[in-house]
Amino acid sequence: MNEENKISKLICEILELSQESEVKVTAAIKELGIRNFFLNAHVLNISQEEINGILALKEVIEVKEQEYQKYEGGDKCGN
Repeated sequence: MNEENKISKLICEILELSQESEVKVTAAIKELGIRNFFLNAHVLNISQEEINGILALKEVIEVKEQEYQKYEGGDKCGN
């Protein structure tokens, strides 16, 4: 199983998407890639509740990514 399939499966499980939405999300991730999928999630033909879940997950990932980058790179105070 490649990385996109693993991520797609994880997203669908975390958000408890309907079977129909899982198919659409998996296809979108395969076609667009992960980053573009999150950037274009609002145009998927799935419920607004599921889109909101995807966008919320995107925000969590972005915050964690920033925290990780800060941790890895340190800040100007040497932390």
